[in-house]
Amino acid sequence: MVLIVFSIINSRDVIKNKTFGAKFITYSDAEGYYLYLPALFIYHGFNSIPVRSPGQFPTIKKTGNVYDKYTFGVAILELPFFLVADAFATRSNDQRDGYSKPYQAAIAFAGIFYGLLGLYIIFLVLKIRFHKVHVLLGLVAVLFGTNLLHYILIEPGMSHIYSFFLIASMMFYTPRIYADPSWKRFLLFSIIVGLIVFIRPSNIVVVLYYLFYQVSSMTQLKERMRYFWENLGKHFLLVIPFLVLFTIQILIWKDMVGEWVIFSYSNEPGFIYWSSPKMLNVLFHVHNGLFIYAPVLLLAVVGLIIGLVQKRSNSFLILIILLLSTYIFGSWWAWWFGGAYGHRCYVELLPFFVCGLVFLSQTLDKSRFRMLQIGNGGLLVIFIFYSLKLMAKYLPPWDGPGWTWDTWWEAVSKII
Repeated sequence: MVLIVFSIINSRDVIKNKTFGAKFITYSDAEGYYLYLPALFIYHGFNSIPVRSPGQFPTIKKTGNVYDKYTFGVAILELPFFLVADAFATRSNDQRDGYSKPYQAAIAFAGIFYGLLGLYIIFLVLKIRFHKVHVLLGLVAVLFGTNLLHYILIEPGMSHIYSFFLIASMMFYTPRIYADPSWKRFLLFSIIVGLIVFIRPSNIVVVLYYLFYQVSSMTQLKERMRYFWENLGKHFLLVIPFLVLFTIQILIWKDMVGEWVIFSYSNEPGFIYWSSPKMLNVLFHVHNGLFIYAPVLLLAVVGLIIGLVQKRSNSFLILIILLLSTYIFGSWWAWWFGGAYGHRCYVELLPFFVCGLVFLSQTLDKSRFRMLQIGNGGLLVIFIFYSLKLMAKYLPPWDGPGWTWDTWWEAVSKII
């Protein structure tokens, strides 16, 4: 309880020092995810739609349309909130342009909604196997000790908080699918998985959680293969939502660009580090290194390693997912994924890190060594304090030649 109160009090600095305006909510990448909604419901196409970050959305000479390289998966989840805002703007004095205050408020609320719902779903997943107190501590540590709070409150238009919600939902339905593999559950599960991959294809690795959930021996693996064979037809559902979404996206790009087959990121170098991934940089570099801006996740890794030693089957599985994800991030040309507070690609993977924090907390609670429990609690407080204070000071971008270890230390020293 003390940790929760401490976290809430210190989170006021983040709220107090940030600007909740259009620049943060529907700007740059966030605008690309959102652009489909005003294009469809207000401007009836991409021909005359005004954009807030024109350098990122060039006009195609062949069609005269604004080009949006991002997929419309996030827009699907934003849609209910957009429709409410659009109805309000129609009946009020606010401009019905997709960018006025009602629309900004709608996306801001969407981020809060999916962020909190994702946290609640993780609570439901873990409370079955762990004490509720430890689960709550893990959730508090991730919410206030990582960049999750930033992407809920400050940049809710980015894709990460929506993927966070979807991956938490996948974890929730995985044991329920195995307990009752009905067509209805498979259909809902396939929509969740389809959106996860459609919004961010690199997140396909999280499907391993479903495939190998609670598999820790050859006998269990054989049983799992038998289960897949017996439900082979239902498993075809897993690819259908993605194929439907991708087909619609191709049709949109055909109308937008005038060509059927395009690679939307063709203007970027792509995955140039497959043979020499910058994994250590992803984790420890001053340019958005995961553990530099969210050191609380080091405790989560310790917890997962403890779970691995204790032969908790999902610990090994989660570590593999995190390792593969880190390899993918480190292979991308911009492994730091700039214009971000911390390494933003891990936001959607935070449900897995919560598992590690809960493993650690519950294991230490059963330990005879009281000092280990006190030390873990003390580190949680320090890491949360550090993260919240640093988050409050964040003004993008914290990368590039102007952001070095010296400038990072200057920001940290002010906190100290």
